[in-house]
Amino acid sequence: MPGVGRKPNASLSSGSDADGRAYAAMIGRARALIPRLRDRASRTEELRRLPPETERDLHDTGLFRIVQPKRVGGSEFDYVALVDCADALGQADASVGWNFANLASHHWMLGMFDKRAQDLVWKNADALIASSFIFPAGRARKVDGGYVLRGSWPFSSGVDSCEWNMLASVVSSDDEADGIEYRIFLLNKSDYKIKDTWNATGLRGTGSNDVEVNDAFVAEPMTLAVSDLAGGPTPGSAVNPEASAKIDAARLIMRSTCIEAMADARCGHVPGTAAKTKLRRDGAYSVNLCTEAVSLLFSASGARGLFTIGALQRQFRDAHAINSHLAFNFDAAGTNYGRVALGLPSENLTL
Repeated sequence: MPGVGRKPNASLSSGSDADGRAYAAMIGRARALIPRLRDRASRTEELRRLPPETERDLHDTGLFRIVQPKRVGGSEFDYVALVDCADALGQADASVGWNFANLASHHWMLGMFDKRAQDLVWKNADALIASSFIFPAGRARKVDGGYVLRGSWPFSSGVDSCEWNMLASVVSSDDEADGIEYRIFLLNKSDYKIKDTWNATGLRGTGSNDVEVNDAFVAEPMTLAVSDLAGGPTPGSAVNPEASAKIDAARLIMRSTCIEAMADARCGHVPGTAAKTKLRRDGAYSVNLCTEAVSLLFSASGARGLFTIGALQRQFRDAHAINSHLAFNFDAAGTNYGRVALGLPSENLTL
């Protein structure tokens, strides 16, 4: 969505003073939530989803809509706003930071869909959109006016509170010559069933349940081909200097990556495959750095870190849960980067 957002950091981007003040105010709102989110962290784990009052806070502060277009009342900040705000919220509770970043980012993604899909979803500009981008989990077939979709998708974070869901699927064809098509389908909650499956050791409060779809019709404008996407310090930092350095390095990598990508979008430049694999590599590496930092702090805490009443054991579990996500697998991202650097084809078909 070219042109989205303004001035995340005066030293790294440009924009009006008013935009900069608005951005700083939004970061301030996220930081102001930290004490109450910490107080709710144990309850969030017990519920296995975000408490209603936490979701209300994210709505009332405008945080869920930070990258939503201004035309529907969003803030339309640069994508790096997700990094900065999730950084603040995650200091209180990783589950909140995770669901915030996931659900807020889908307003950005919706801007890539047909305008008819945008208008339908944003009739309620506060609507939340879940997702599960696991293509082999679904099968779709082309029919007149759209597709018929079926499948069962895991890890749909925050789905119980969402009106819509973006589900990735393979489109099947009777003719092998057509090849394989990967497509994202936008469904209303009336078209899928939520299965209460989320009982995990990390990110327990994200409510990342499964969703099931049985032959739902999805109109063409409510879908998006993956080929169309081609263009486009913490409380413990002072305890361990090495951990602090890793976190600072990870933050710098993530912010500079987002700002670089926004600069490309503004000038209409489509990065080549080598540049895209580098972005994937750097994203995975930054998450690995954060996980290593948390592990260092957990080890330094000694036996005290083992008690379930403390926050550090939860943060340790959450960090490793995040690190297990396929998108943050550095072995995969690094290998693919190396392949492309050597002139071999990318193994990531979505790039």
